[in-house]
Amino acid sequence: MREGGDPKRLDFVLSAPREVWTGMVRSIAANGGADASHTLNTLSHVGDVMKVEYADAEGHDRFYRFMASLQEFFDQARHLDVRC
Repeated sequence: MREGGDPKRLDFVLSAPREVWTGMVRSIAANGGADASHTLNTLSHVGDVMKVEYADAEGHDRFYRFMASLQEFFDQARHLDVRC
Protein backbone atom coordinates (compact mmCIF):
# COMPACT_ATOMS: atom_id res chain seq x y z
CA MET A 1 0.00 0.00 0.00
CA ARG A 2 1.19 3.50 -0.78
CA GLU A 3 -0.08 6.72 0.73
CA GLY A 4 -0.43 10.05 -1.02
CA GLY A 5 0.38 13.55 0.17
CA ASP A 6 0.18 15.04 3.63
CA PRO A 7 -3.52 14.72 4.62
CA LYS A 8 -3.34 18.03 6.49
CA ARG A 9 -2.67 19.81 3.18
CA LEU A 10 -5.37 17.99 1.18
CA ASP A 11 -9.08 18.75 0.92
CA PHE A 12 -9.94 15.11 1.58
CA VAL A 13 -8.49 11.63 1.53
CA LEU A 14 -10.24 8.51 0.23
CA SER A 15 -9.17 5.51 2.27
CA ALA A 16 -10.17 1.91 1.76
CA PRO A 17 -8.59 -1.52 1.98
CA ARG A 18 -6.64 -2.59 -1.08
CA GLU A 19 -9.31 -5.14 -2.03
CA VAL A 20 -11.91 -2.33 -2.32
CA TRP A 21 -9.69 -0.40 -4.75
CA THR A 22 -8.92 -3.61 -6.65
CA GLY A 23 -12.63 -4.42 -6.92
CA MET A 24 -13.36 -0.97 -8.32
CA VAL A 25 -10.57 -1.22 -10.90
CA ARG A 26 -11.69 -4.71 -11.94
CA SER A 27 -15.27 -3.48 -12.31
CA ILE A 28 -14.08 -0.58 -14.47
CA ALA A 29 -12.03 -2.90 -16.68
CA ALA A 30 -14.86 -5.42 -17.07
CA ASN A 31 -17.66 -2.92 -17.66
CA GLY A 32 -16.00 0.07 -19.34
CA GLY A 33 -16.63 2.00 -16.12
CA ALA A 34 -17.52 1.20 -12.53
CA ASP A 35 -20.77 -0.71 -12.09
CA ALA A 36 -23.31 0.63 -9.59
CA SER A 37 -21.83 -1.24 -6.63
CA HIS A 38 -18.27 -0.04 -7.33
CA THR A 39 -18.64 3.73 -7.74
CA LEU A 40 -17.04 6.22 -5.37
CA ASN A 41 -20.53 7.29 -4.34
CA THR A 42 -21.67 3.76 -3.45
CA LEU A 43 -18.41 2.74 -1.81
CA SER A 44 -18.35 5.84 0.38
CA HIS A 45 -22.05 5.69 1.34
CA VAL A 46 -23.28 2.12 1.42
CA GLY A 47 -21.70 0.27 4.33
CA ASP A 48 -18.93 2.86 4.60
CA VAL A 49 -16.51 0.59 2.77
CA MET A 50 -14.52 3.63 1.66
CA LYS A 51 -13.88 6.46 4.10
CA VAL A 52 -13.84 10.10 3.11
CA GLU A 53 -11.50 11.81 5.58
CA TYR A 54 -11.37 15.59 5.84
CA ALA A 55 -10.31 18.24 8.30
CA ASP A 56 -13.24 20.59 7.78
CA ALA A 57 -16.66 20.85 6.17
CA GLU A 58 -15.21 22.42 3.01
CA GLY A 59 -13.12 19.33 2.32
CA HIS A 60 -16.19 17.16 2.72
CA ASP A 61 -18.17 19.42 0.39
CA ARG A 62 -15.42 19.35 -2.24
CA PHE A 63 -15.49 15.56 -2.40
CA TYR A 64 -19.21 15.59 -3.20
CA ARG A 65 -18.91 18.57 -5.54
CA PHE A 66 -16.21 16.89 -7.62
CA MET A 67 -17.27 13.24 -7.24
CA ALA A 68 -18.48 12.88 -10.84
CA SER A 69 -15.17 14.22 -12.18
CA LEU A 70 -13.22 11.95 -9.83
CA GLN A 71 -15.28 8.95 -10.91
CA GLU A 72 -14.59 9.76 -14.56
CA PHE A 73 -10.87 9.97 -13.74
CA PHE A 74 -10.98 6.47 -12.23
CA ASP A 75 -13.17 5.19 -15.06
CA GLN A 76 -10.43 6.16 -17.51
CA ALA A 77 -8.52 3.16 -16.12
CA ARG A 78 -10.52 1.18 -18.66
CA HIS A 79 -7.94 2.36 -21.21
CA LEU A 80 -4.99 1.02 -19.20
CA ASP A 81 -3.50 -2.44 -18.99
CA VAL A 82 -3.98 -2.82 -15.23
CA ARG A 83 -3.06 -5.95 -13.32
CA CYS A 84 -4.68 -6.34 -9.90
